[in-house]
Amino acid sequence: MIKFNRIISKYLLFSFPAVIGIVIWGNIQSQAEISGFFPAVVLREILSLNILLWFILLTYFVIALVFSSELRNRLLKKILRVKERDERESYIVGNAARFTFFSTLAVLICLLFFSIIDVRFNRITDEKQINGKKHEISLSLHSNLFDEKIESDDKSTFSVKAIPFSKETILMFLIVFHSASFFICIKRNRI
Repeated sequence: MIKFNRIISKYLLFSFPAVIGIVIWGNIQSQAEISGFFPAVVLREILSLNILLWFILLTYFVIALVFSSELRNRLLKKILRVKERDERESYIVGNAARFTFFSTLAVLICLLFFSIIDVRFNRITDEKQINGKKHEISLSLHSNLFDEKIESDDKSTFSVKAIPFSKETILMFLIVFHSASFFICIKRNRI
């Protein structure tokens, strides 16, 4: 299984330029534009089969990365350039893992807070004004198990509802933050 996973990881890495190539080619030229040129049609079909195989193997690899601790340890040590040659380096890696866990937990708590807070700045109608005040600020907390489609009201002149980033952006930020905090802690503790 280790050899199979190693072969898949090499294939995913070395065929990635071909995947990017077919994506770019598909955005530049349509299938109808190359239909008369046989070598281009064959090349496009081969690259299309490659991208299909690449995504299937990528799905397997990501699932194996979650469930196989051996693959996860080997791959992530290689990506983060972690070497545990002696007890001192193992101690540094352990401290870095502890630091990374706590700092990532703090970021998650912060993101949770900003995802449930709702800040609104509204214009008040003339009949509801008190002492000539024309605007109001509204702070509220909301939490739902599932996302709901929220209709906007026309009275609001400015509204900040939850975190303005997409879920994918937040996940990428967490991955980069988690890896960077681990790497920085290791570099800081080395003498």
